[in-house]
Amino acid sequence: MTVKLFANLKDLAGVESRNIDCDDGISLEQLTSLIVDKIPGLKDILETRRVFISINQEMAQKNDIVKDGDEIALLPPFSGG
Repeated sequence: MTVKLFANLKDLAGVESRNIDCDDGISLEQLTSLIVDKIPGLKDILETRRVFISINQEMAQKNDIVKDGDEIALLPPFSGG
């Protein structure tokens, strides 16, 4: 899968995106653990859940399942006005 990072998350990780191999059909919790293993700079922000996750350009829901080949985007909190 491809994990894309935006805004300050790119700075924390030191990369804009990263390809990560995973088993097919993992939970968001498993995905988060996998990303922390592969991109340690994101550990604090992911473990405190201060990030939005999208799967294939759709905001992820708690019970979503991630498949190998999905595009994952990590987005910092944002507000409009």
